[in-house]
Amino acid sequence: MEQVSVPLGLRAKLEEKFGGLGDPSFKLSTTAFSREDHELTVSVTLEVAPANRRSEKWILSLAFPEFDAAAADQEATGESHAWFALMVQTNIIEWWHTRKTSPNMPAPPQRIG
Repeated sequence: MEQVSVPLGLRAKLEEKFGGLGDPSFKLSTTAFSREDHELTVSVTLEVAPANRRSEKWILSLAFPEFDAAAADQEATGESHAWFALMVQTNIIEWWHTRKTSPNMPAPPQRIG
């Protein structure tokens, strides 16, 4: 698996807090990219803060096909980076709502706090 650097503009988008309106708030504290077999794997450490409950920390990985992963390349536009960050956020929110049903992910999510 080849490690890939995260473009600075994309990293800034991924570090923004997201969620709300019925969802907990989510904040990524660590993000790493790796490529293998025409896929980009995004591995994150994530803080989840549900309303009226203690926050939780998780490690999870998301896989994106080569076509979608092109939006995360160093040469991609700011608009492409914003779109890719939105896809990562959308996948994380979907994971949160389906986490008890063993969603299809590259590695099992791990709760670390």
